[in-house]
Amino acid sequence: MIYVRLAGGLGNQLFQTAAALLLAASEERQIVLVPNGLTKYASVRGLDIARLLDFGKIKQLSIASENSLGAALIDKLRIGRWLPFLSVTDAKFSRLCGDGRSMPSLLFLDGYYQSGWDVKELLRIADIIKAAIPHSGGQEPRDGDVIGVHVRGGDFLNVPLHKVVDEKYYFHAIKDLIEVQGAGRELCCITDDPDYARAVLRYSVARFGLQFSAIERPSSDLLDDFRRLGAFRFCVIGNSTFSFWGYLLGSGPLSARVLVSPKQFTNKRDRDFLLPGEVLLDAKNEWRRTSLAEENGL
Repeated sequence: MIYVRLAGGLGNQLFQTAAALLLAASEERQIVLVPNGLTKYASVRGLDIARLLDFGKIKQLSIASENSLGAALIDKLRIGRWLPFLSVTDAKFSRLCGDGRSMPSLLFLDGYYQSGWDVKELLRIADIIKAAIPHSGGQEPRDGDVIGVHVRGGDFLNVPLHKVVDEKYYFHAIKDLIEVQGAGRELCCITDDPDYARAVLRYSVARFGLQFSAIERPSSDLLDDFRRLGAFRFCVIGNSTFSFWGYLLGSGPLSARVLVSPKQFTNKRDRDFLLPGEVLLDAKNEWRRTSLAEENGL
């Protein structure tokens, strides 16, 4: 049995669930998601992963009742951070993924699991998750060379740890897609904060003469925005795990699409994996670019 203390929004919940699926190693091993901590944020998080996925298609997944004693203890005592041999923190996850040891039969996960991934394993787990998403017309691929841009604003801007991207990042990201990747000059913006998005993209729109079609208001259902992110052949995201997973679980092979992302999800740690077709821009090094081809010396 694996217990996962969920934390954060949909992107974080997907990383946490993906980590549990990887460590489970077998479809027979049950995974219980513990949602109690989601109500403790200033901006209350929902159990969005339960709305995104059909749990009947990943039968080993279930959700603990918030009223159960076990769920309450896992959340309050943070067992997944300190229990010897049975807890899996972020640091321990990276080690477990690297050394190939067999897992104990009982595990408690308490972390975000945004590093330490072997990209082949991440893609394998992503395929399992993708197969459990009910079909939606919002996931159909868009034709042409439109650039999709996700801009996260709102309460995200008030968290110092998340201060990674800025106007310069979006300029360099759009510049890379147009001048290196051959994208067009029509831009579709998906955002929870239209005023901030217009401000942060203003210079790029003027500099490249973009036809800017921002979404005036965020969708009433965040899953609509999540699905839209996977429909673009050319895409720019910020340091948002929501947009990362929206793109990853989208339409078509990654090798036929191009994603530009910051090299950091937070300003404390660099990412240590790279998707096929992804370009990383380094916030700590004047937005220097990295791609798989460059990493392999091609």
